[in-house]
Amino acid sequence: MRQVQVMKHAGRALGAAPLCRDDHFAHLMADLPVFIRQSHAERDAASLAQRVIEKEGIPWQL
Repeated sequence: MRQVQVMKHAGRALGAAPLCRDDHFAHLMADLPVFIRQSHAERDAASLAQRVIEKEGIPWQL
């Protein structure tokens, strides 16, 4: 959700001009979904949850 919010706010605040006229900005915006996916993938969330469960000593079963 953060990715969508960042892209939405940047687009509304700056308009389309930076995407059309600024190669660096356009590349950053294009790379943002990939960065977010790498940094906050479900696998990372699952790993973090597993560590919390182990630290709390909560038995967890499916």
